Amino acid sequence: PPDKWVGAGVGSGAWFQNLLTMRIVNTELGLSMGTIAGLADLAEDEIISTPLPVDITLENIRLRLVEDRSANITSPGPTPLDVNVSELRVHRTEDGVLHVEPPPPPALGSRTPSLDQLALSRLRCENDDLRRRLAAMEKINEENHVLRRCQEETQILRSCLTTAQEDLSSVLEEKRNLLELVQSLQAAANSSEAKQQANSKR
Repeated sequence: PPDKWVGAGVGSGAWFQNLLTMRIVNTELGLSMGTIAGLADLAEDEIISTPLPVDITLENIRLRLVEDRSANITSPGPTPLDVNVSELRVHRTEDGVLHVEPPPPPALGSRTPSLDQLALSRLRCENDDLRRRLAAMEKINEENHVLRRCQEETQILRSCLTTAQEDLSSVLEEKRNLLELVQSLQAAANSSEAKQQANSKR
């Protein structure tokens, strides 16, 4: 029965809440002032009822209002009114008072990062980049050190090879001189032996 429903809380709003929520996003409208006035007349009621709480959120709205009602004939004509709404919240409470407020802050999970957080994230990225560059520079430095050591060893080997070549040339020169000396001594010995044989025959 209805009286039991009221006692259970239907009439007191325990099962539902009297609140009209609207969220209008990325919308472009063109309205005439006559249409808006007609909508206002249509919304009027002969009986004053309890105000319905309304929560309207507007995001990225483009509205063009055109005055189509009769005007002074000497007037050059009305200019359309362009209205751009980035973010806006219109809230009407149960007492019928309209509150125009900035948009509510996002939830904790979907909150956009602050400038400090963005700067901190950028600094972390830059630090990571610098660490990678430093590691690459250290690796290049080690490779350069190894190359310098190899170059020094190569120079030492070249110096040793040059010294060995010079010693070999000196040894070859001495060998050639000794061969010439041996040949001259052998020739002298042969000549002396030939003279002795000639003297013995006489």
